[in-house]
Amino acid sequence: MLLQFEFGIIKEKVMKTKIILLVLLSSFFIFGLGLTALVQNKTCQAVEADKNAAVQNLEVKQAKFSLGSIFNQFKNLTQGTKSFFSRVKLVIEQYKKNILKKLSKVTGTKPSDDKSGTSCVCADLYAPVCGADNQTYSNECFANCQKVKVVSKGVCGTKSNEYGSGDYNFATKHQNRTRFYSVHVPLCYSKGKAIPLIINFHGGNSTAEKAEQGIGDMNNKADEACFIGAYPSGVSSVGQPGKSQYWNAGTLVQIEEVDPSIDDVGFISKMLDELEGKFSIDTKKVYATGISNGAWMTYRVACELSDRITAIAPISGGLILENCNPKRPIPIIHFHGTSDPGWPYYGGNGCWTDTYRQPIKETIQKWIEINGCSAVSNITYQKGEASCETYNCQEDSKITFCTIKGGGHTYPGGKVFQQLIPKWDDDCALGQGRGVGKTTKDIKALDAMWEFFQSISK
Repeated sequence: MLLQFEFGIIKEKVMKTKIILLVLLSSFFIFGLGLTALVQNKTCQAVEADKNAAVQNLEVKQAKFSLGSIFNQFKNLTQGTKSFFSRVKLVIEQYKKNILKKLSKVTGTKPSDDKSGTSCVCADLYAPVCGADNQTYSNECFANCQKVKVVSKGVCGTKSNEYGSGDYNFATKHQNRTRFYSVHVPLCYSKGKAIPLIINFHGGNSTAEKAEQGIGDMNNKADEACFIGAYPSGVSSVGQPGKSQYWNAGTLVQIEEVDPSIDDVGFISKMLDELEGKFSIDTKKVYATGISNGAWMTYRVACELSDRITAIAPISGGLILENCNPKRPIPIIHFHGTSDPGWPYYGGNGCWTDTYRQPIKETIQKWIEINGCSAVSNITYQKGEASCETYNCQEDSKITFCTIKGGGHTYPGGKVFQQLIPKWDDDCALGQGRGVGKTTKDIKALDAMWEFFQSISK
């Protein structure tokens, strides 16, 4: 009887404890929902401590978290001898760390100014950005948080040997405009050991992100082959960075969205200066590629930055400069489809503008003359629809021209594009329908150009 009585008391206490825990758990659930909503609804905005400082255009995406995982932590933490409230505190701290981790992953930066946690809750969550005045600024997450400006440390104060592998976003001032570029540093990167750099120019009406993915996931190739990938952004038709960006690559083909006063060559030169200051780059192995309007820009930097660009790999676009006088022969591997609607293989107006485009072989012939190449070529690749011929040139340079039979305005071996193209009429489609044409799988431009680049060094 006594045992039954004691058991009943114990059972009653357990039931009361469960009720208390249920109430506390429910309260914590409501608190968690509120905190999650707060984080989701408040985006970090760069401080306005210096309006003249062009702060890097980073978007801190809304962080979404699984409350289930937090409650599992809650359950585990409440078991033991420590007080309940101290364990709740640990759970909250872990929750904040999870938020910080996700924000850092999105922005590619880390809070490194030793001031996180000293102002208020949002100071734990902010991600620093680099201003054009080379000073580091915090992000102001909530209205009541203290603004923090740091000069000595942070993303701007990081020295070249402090950058490691990862993804970075940078902003720089050129022609009184803020210009942007992103960088992928491979996993193999070791401080002080110089590695190659490939600049990837996006096409017209496109973005740097699309260039990285379209060519066939260049970041993965960078990790595999051990090179740095740089993705500069052009300028939109209104003179400021936007979703649809272009390059001022010359005057022989006119694009109404391009402002001829924009100095993209100067921007790329400044970007190279900054990259060489931040990372260990082998300046004898700096390469460039691009598609369409990005290919035009690739040819332009080969003409005007030949002292810095080692070799190029244009895709679906030709030379549109009236004068091209490089200081040395530039090795080239060019990819072009015979059914390219953007730059017709055999010449013509093509699509999107009414300006005549010369047959692509005239661009190749121009460079054969510039590089002092032999008149005879050798077939160096042949598979299905794809074939490449190579010309040997002066100073151990060479030109490889890859033709894709039936290929469209696409990355060979890259992402297959399905989007429709505006401003087309029936005559412009060239039998391809209202799209960019066929994407061959008989050659992968990214792999072929890397193999070509490896054989070239200034």
